[in-house]
Amino acid sequence: FGSDPRVLGREFSPGVGYPLGAVVGAGLFTHVALAEEMLFRGTLQSSFARRTSEMKGWVASSLLFGLTHTLNAVTMSGEKRSSYLRYGVPFITMTGSYLGWAYKESQYNLSVPVAIHFWYNFLLSAAFFAADPQHSPLAAEISIPF
Repeated sequence: FGSDPRVLGREFSPGVGYPLGAVVGAGLFTHVALAEEMLFRGTLQSSFARRTSEMKGWVASSLLFGLTHTLNAVTMSGEKRSSYLRYGVPFITMTGSYLGWAYKESQYNLSVPVAIHFWYNFLLSAAFFAADPQHSPLAAEISIPF
């Protein structure tokens, strides 16, 4: 913590880089939380619950949430991929189950799992960014060739 952070492929002083990383993360995770919750809770869980039962809708959408996140392993190699599939995906599936439970318990109010999902992603990424600001996902360079 405290080294010059890399944000979007460029190094910044800590006073600029850490707040910039927070803004980039907030922008990214707002979209991720909204999109994933609208799909997995708002569309899938609700649809499955109406066609079957609340419990089956909750379980099915939670399992699909975890299964979909296995696609992240494509970008990983070796032991990192193996650990992600062995530990990360089950944890993500349980997190999806909690988000589905929160959705159901809030009378199917989508704002509840969206807020939980946003803060979970944001705080976890902030911890990883602070721990290794040169190699976090926020450090990746984005370029548009034209």
